[in-house]
Amino acid sequence: MFATVFATLLLSLTGFDAPDERLPGFSDEIFIVDGGPLVEKVSMGEKVTVVFGAGELEVLAGDGLEVRAEVEIRCPPERQKRCGKIRKRLRVEPKRTANGLEVRMRGVRASLLKRLNISGTVVVPRTSPLDVRAGYGEVDIEAGNRTTTVAMTAGDLRVTAASSEFAKAEVRTKVGDASVRQEGRLVSSRRRKLVGASAEWQAEQGSTSSEAISVRLRFGDARVVLEDAVASRAH
Repeated sequence: MFATVFATLLLSLTGFDAPDERLPGFSDEIFIVDGGPLVEKVSMGEKVTVVFGAGELEVLAGDGLEVRAEVEIRCPPERQKRCGKIRKRLRVEPKRTANGLEVRMRGVRASLLKRLNISGTVVVPRTSPLDVRAGYGEVDIEAGNRTTTVAMTAGDLRVTAASSEFAKAEVRTKVGDASVRQEGRLVSSRRRKLVGASAEWQAEQGSTSSEAISVRLRFGDARVVLEDAVASRAH
């Protein structure tokens, strides 16, 4: 509820407009929303960065060495004509950088969230270091067994991970709530500067993992959920 109030307030005051123009250096191959998912090969341990403007984003941990990404749009019958135009603008663009593969979902305006249901799904190899940069909406991430970094503007953010695969986790919000839960139990959550919050967790002594989870959210509710084991939802 806290996240929804702040996300709605921020959208109504400022709005968010992911730029429509192409960024220099991006691939000429553009994947339209209904043209099938983007599939890109990555090498073992190659970093993957996911950039998403607004809507619902799900990042899953997959087996193998492929990144799969797609955007979906669901429209009410009275908005089918408008949806047709929007669908042509929605796209997924891959970009190779010195730091690995970047997958950018573009053409999504936050002002459309009130009228349409826009969602993105990305499957990233569970051993590829993951960096997620999101705008507004709802983000759900499977951490797999790799270092995971998340930065988001406003909304509801959840990262699910197996506690045995990580050495530490930290969560920060400027305005909103932050928490770490392990096996359904709240292990860390404290208020910062009256309106912000933070939470930290460290593995018990003797843990052999060096991977970490780092979450930053400006407005909303951010939480890391640790379990003994996590079954991926990736197909």
